[in-house]
Amino acid sequence: MALKALTLNTPAADKAHIFAEDDAAIYQSIIGNDGVFDIGEKFKTTVISNNKVRVGNGVLNVQGHIARTVYGDYTDMTIENGVSGKNRNDLIVAKFTVGSDSDTFVLEVKKGVAGTTATDPAVTKGDLYNGSKVRELPLWRVKIENLSIVKVEQMFTVNATNKGLLDKINEFGSEIGTNYIKYANGLLIQWGSATHGAYMTVRKDVTLPLAYKDTSYEVLISPARNCNVVKNYWVADEAGNTRKTTKGFSFSSQLESNSSVHERDFYWTTIGK
Repeated sequence: MALKALTLNTPAADKAHIFAEDDAAIYQSIIGNDGVFDIGEKFKTTVISNNKVRVGNGVLNVQGHIARTVYGDYTDMTIENGVSGKNRNDLIVAKFTVGSDSDTFVLEVKKGVAGTTATDPAVTKGDLYNGSKVRELPLWRVKIENLSIVKVEQMFTVNATNKGLLDKINEFGSEIGTNYIKYANGLLIQWGSATHGAYMTVRKDVTLPLAYKDTSYEVLISPARNCNVVKNYWVADEAGNTRKTTKGFSFSSQLESNSSVHERDFYWTTIGK
């Protein structure tokens, strides 16, 4: 049977045909990566003693297989004694094991090797979807120096909720209008073109599509048509006086002294908030 139908009704007398690995395949295709969900205590740790670390409640995913510690409950993890004069890293992992008749899903401690420099013990990252039997998700690194636990470090990723993802999208979302784009963080980019009349030195006043909150925005000018004989251009009036406001700016240009007098075009861009 190549295609296995999951969401359909079958006769009541038929054998059950939907298994944990079927649900796991669905969850993994939606969730993506292993990790801890953003709910509850997210398996926060409390060092009870140098031989005990308490892991709080939360929900986690190991390649689509879901487990939780319910609210108000916890798991106490036993840490073996440290060695005087040596360092060691132990890992608290969520371990899923495929059995012949039933599976197991537990939190356990992987003991590291004591030495001058502490290193993490190896973690099994079997691909359950493709038939591997064991997969481990490292949750916490317990750092032991001499006889004491000195630190517990987070190793897992917190998987965002749909709302969290939407908030991130909105944070970088934008409003696009005629000659402007405004981002949710307030950044505003505007652009346009302007023509200087047929004078040796001339000013153009530009009105922006949207006003900035202050005059700290940047103005970029790019020469276009007939600007090959422009000697200079600047963001100010002919005399160099800044005429920049929240709603617009002025820029001027000057032709080479020996050139004929004609119109010239420029492109402009502003960036600010």
